[in-house]
Amino acid sequence: YHTHRLDAVVAGYICGDEYVTNGDVPPHTRVGLVLNRTCAYAEAGGQVGDRGEIAWDGKNFLFEQTQRINGAVVHWGATDSDTLTVGSKVVITISLDREDTARHHTATHLLQWALQEVLGKHAHQEGSLVCPDYLRFDFTHPQALTAEELRRVETLVNEKIQEAWPVTAAILPQSQARQLGAMALFSEKYGDEVRVLAIGADHPDTLDVAFSKEFCGGTHVTNTRDIGGFKIIREESVATGVRRITAVTGRAL
Repeated sequence: YHTHRLDAVVAGYICGDEYVTNGDVPPHTRVGLVLNRTCAYAEAGGQVGDRGEIAWDGKNFLFEQTQRINGAVVHWGATDSDTLTVGSKVVITISLDREDTARHHTATHLLQWALQEVLGKHAHQEGSLVCPDYLRFDFTHPQALTAEELRRVETLVNEKIQEAWPVTAAILPQSQARQLGAMALFSEKYGDEVRVLAIGADHPDTLDVAFSKEFCGGTHVTNTRDIGGFKIIREESVATGVRRITAVTGRAL
């Protein structure tokens, strides 16, 4: 995900319940295009999938959703052209919406850290939604936050943004990641190796100095200053003992 543009080849497409690996892609029909490689993020971990364009010979396939199905990244959309064929060389370009999503995703990690600073270590993530327009973060806490608690949380997050902390990711054995104190979602299943997203470390070899360490496969900014700012717009209950904060960052402020 370090690039927004990539050369690729059409490997096949999903139409209905069939995966087709030869012939023309049907026009005016919603299909799931599969490429031999992609720079698109597939919906996972609460983060929405990327949107963008797959182009060839002056024509394009606009995709509005990206999912992972049986290990393949599937770009859902449609083309008006009947010239796209399996085996065609294409260029995939990701919408700049991803930058806004990345700002919101890194902000969720800062929010998790700030909630534990203000409320205590029991405030643990129960779920999230990260998209270009806002972030939604569910966490364990027995009662509504007071106005002062919300102010303190918001202030702590904005301080970390202004302090311009580096953001680093590293792939580690799960046991090593847990020894570092990286937080994981209890409801998620993880493999032998995990990606750790650390805020406050400038190199994968110095993750232990980071103040925020979480298991995460999503896209993020490289420095907290890139988030721009953070504003809580709503705090509410979603279940017994579970609260939800909705907030915005960057261009959504």
